[in-house]
Amino acid sequence: MPIYDQDDSFLARWLSGTLTEAERVAFEQTEEFQEFQSIAENAKDLEGKPYDKDAGWAQLDKLTTA
Repeated sequence: MPIYDQDDSFLARWLSGTLTEAERVAFEQTEEFQEFQSIAENAKDLEGKPYDKDAGWAQLDKLTTA
């Protein structure tokens, strides 16, 4: 079973660069590494739509005071 299936923090630690050297080297030797690397690289190009926090709070306020 792959380490990222056993350790819920593994991929987050990989993305943040906080894996141990041994963990990183072992992961980079797996077939799955290339897939995750590709996903991580492509995700950098994604942007979410802007969110108006004030409008969201106003809408929530209307719902809770009604």
